Amino acid sequence: MISAIQGQIEWCKPESVVIKVSGLSFMVFIPSSIPESYLRPGANIKLYTYLHFRENVIALYGFLTRQDEELFRILLSVSGIGPKSALSIISALKPEDLVQAVSTGNPEVLMHVPGIGKKTAGRLLLELKDKLAGAGTEIAGISKDRADIIAALTNLGFSPLEAMGAASSLEEAGGLTLEEKVKLALKNINTKA
Repeated sequence: MISAIQGQIEWCKPESVVIKVSGLSFMVFIPSSIPESYLRPGANIKLYTYLHFRENVIALYGFLTRQDEELFRILLSVSGIGPKSALSIISALKPEDLVQAVSTGNPEVLMHVPGIGKKTAGRLLLELKDKLAGAGTEIAGISKDRADIIAALTNLGFSPLEAMGAASSLEEAGGLTLEEKVKLALKNINTKA
């Protein structure tokens, strides 16, 4: 298994780079969210990789962070999602946006990704809810408390945007229950209205 690759970029396309490592050149498929400043021929780069085997094809997918690579693996575990769709999702959405969409049950966010329709978005929300429960907050860099508050507020009928704004305005309040944190968030929403 190849878990990472580090070397010099020989050339790149929008969807892939060729990296030279000790005389060997590897084609690595990458998300379009990697900044162009990293993708100059001659530049050194390190990518965390996932090696994918298919019937007649072996493909290497690369990511700047371990979180993106972990998210890619989680997306591949969803039925009907292959490497191209998973890469498209990672290219179009920040990890925190994906986690927010899943925690709030918002399919519209996923439907903005090219190739993801209503049915696929619904399946992603359903299957990712459990899979991101433990790993999701670490992937997105948000606290589990904040994700729980957002989910509670959207279940109460607030829009995902209102819920995210109210949750982000809360300080990390230690010692409070989820119910108490949701009440504080509700007060924040009511004072803004």
